[in-house]
Amino acid sequence: MGRWMNAKDETKSNLAISVCLPDGTREEIEHLSVDEARITLGMGNAEQGHADWANKAKASNLPLRDIHFSIEREFWPKCKYGLCGNNASYDNLTKAMDKPYHVLCPLGGVIRSVKRELRYLDTGFYSVGFPHWGIEAIIESTNKLMTHFGAQSLLGVQYQVSVELLVIKV
Repeated sequence: MGRWMNAKDETKSNLAISVCLPDGTREEIEHLSVDEARITLGMGNAEQGHADWANKAKASNLPLRDIHFSIEREFWPKCKYGLCGNNASYDNLTKAMDKPYHVLCPLGGVIRSVKRELRYLDTGFYSVGFPHWGIEAIIESTNKLMTHFGAQSLLGVQYQVSVELLVIKV
């Protein structure tokens, strides 16, 4: 069975995408590497950006309650925003979340040596309650599929064709 990997194609000029501006001119959209951190519409989109946020939180010396609030209302929305369009594998997402969570655990009042699985258990079970990026990415992809599936848009038709081809193949 084949293996899928992100190609390092950010330097290929034949893959350039441009948009038409209101005045009729065209502007090229910058093609970034898959692991380059950038802030877009106020949200980070790569692992490094999330690690930077965690380090800033560590340096802020906020009280425990404010750290929990900040993680829930600032850090997690920034992470979740990029998950819908993220095509990284489940394993890569799981590895990527270890760095920021390793920094954030002590700030949330939990020792770093706690088992990783306990970090993602909900706070209702008296655990840390960090969202699991791999599972959340699957949820976001499913939501995207359910939003567009059957719609008369290009994406909806492409989803419909993909499912029909899958059924034929199975």
